[in-house]
Amino acid sequence: MTTSYREQQKSIVWNLLADANNGRTDTIARLTDKVGLSPDKFTDHHYRVAYQSFQDVFIKSQTGGQSFSLPSVLGSIEENYRTNGHASDAEQLMKHWSARTKTLEGAQLSNPYSAAAILMRANIRDQFQILSDGLYERVRTAEEPAAELADIAAEINALASAHGEQVSSYRQELVHASGLKPISCGNAWMDEHILWNKLANKGGFSPEMLVSWFAPSENGKTSAATTFATSWIARGFPCLMLTAEESRTNFAVRVVNAYTGLPASEIIDAIPQLENTENLTEIQKEIAETLDYMDEMLYTYEIASLDTIERYVRRHRTQFGYEIPILVMVDHIGATDSGKGNWSREMEQSAKRLKEIAMRYMVTMLVFGQASSQMEEDFKEKNYTTEKDMRGSHGVRQWSDYVVGSCRHNGNPLPIPGVSRFNTATVVHSIKNRFRDDSRKLSFWGVFDFDVLRGTIAETLITDDFQLQVSMTGD
Repeated sequence: MTTSYREQQKSIVWNLLADANNGRTDTIARLTDKVGLSPDKFTDHHYRVAYQSFQDVFIKSQTGGQSFSLPSVLGSIEENYRTNGHASDAEQLMKHWSARTKTLEGAQLSNPYSAAAILMRANIRDQFQILSDGLYERVRTAEEPAAELADIAAEINALASAHGEQVSSYRQELVHASGLKPISCGNAWMDEHILWNKLANKGGFSPEMLVSWFAPSENGKTSAATTFATSWIARGFPCLMLTAEESRTNFAVRVVNAYTGLPASEIIDAIPQLENTENLTEIQKEIAETLDYMDEMLYTYEIASLDTIERYVRRHRTQFGYEIPILVMVDHIGATDSGKGNWSREMEQSAKRLKEIAMRYMVTMLVFGQASSQMEEDFKEKNYTTEKDMRGSHGVRQWSDYVVGSCRHNGNPLPIPGVSRFNTATVVHSIKNRFRDDSRKLSFWGVFDFDVLRGTIAETLITDDFQLQVSMTGD
């Protein structure tokens, strides 16, 4: 059987070499974006290194990091060898790969997708065998056998979920839910007041959740996205930005600006100088290091449809596996409208599909949308709103786990020191929280400093005295 699995691995890699030799990405694109085949399914070291290289180069080619070609793949394979224990025989191994590529010209190759299915099924069996070997001893020696069984159930469920299977009982659902712990959004007040989850007894961005963030035009939706993206990747987690309004280039500059605090003009001026790595200034080194990190952790795409959104999410879930939290941001939900039907109905269906993607791939989905005209008027006049829905549709709120309203503060000062800060402040307002215990009687409205240098919402809370705000507006 081991020999058979090795043949499946060889079949996949041979197909990829033949494709790359002809400048095609068809097979690696489908294996990554549709099939969800990851390198850890390969038991043979050399085939795993090759597949990892194909996938790395493919993903970088899709995000503008490098072009896809056979030389770039072979270069990645050689780099993997030289940095992972094969420095002494890397040259000889690369001669083998080059020679093998030449023999594949015009050759009849077996179906790589059937081979991938066999590998993935084998991987499930192998992982379960590893897990099951010590199950009895784990329960026998546990101080709390029931708790240990719950942990085991969660591990088995995670194995099934990672391969697209659904849990089958309420108990399994609860065990599964217990593993979906929130991760801080980067702002302690928002974790506690906006993104609180009473089931986990903490707040933040949780896997499988749909968070909708509404704001008027030019009131900081992209700034909010930049804020959360920089905080997320600073924690070592990957982030996807799917944008229809901001170009990939502009967003990249904004994130580097937010991450380093360097002015955008200085970043742009430094880019051409980064090729000469030996004579960089300290600032240029910082920019270069930040860009290298962004290439690994932040992936920006311009979106066209819900299908492309799901393809990108699947691609990176395949890349990182199911144990790594991923934040996916969509700016904005209105861009998913096909224009073929009722706009309100289409927005409802878009929200439903985005929620399904969040659950299927265990990601946090943060979706930005346009505030309704009444919501916009409320924010403009009094910095809060009683409206619940985005422009044109209540269906988005229905499918969202959290709904947040946001705006630039109107500058009307509250009677506290430092009132000039309100001229650039950001208001954040909880509109819906499916997991909040309202008996806690906390404020769900806050005003934050805006970091003009970085273009992000600062962590500094100016006030969350909502009653004072109400009294000031006479409402």
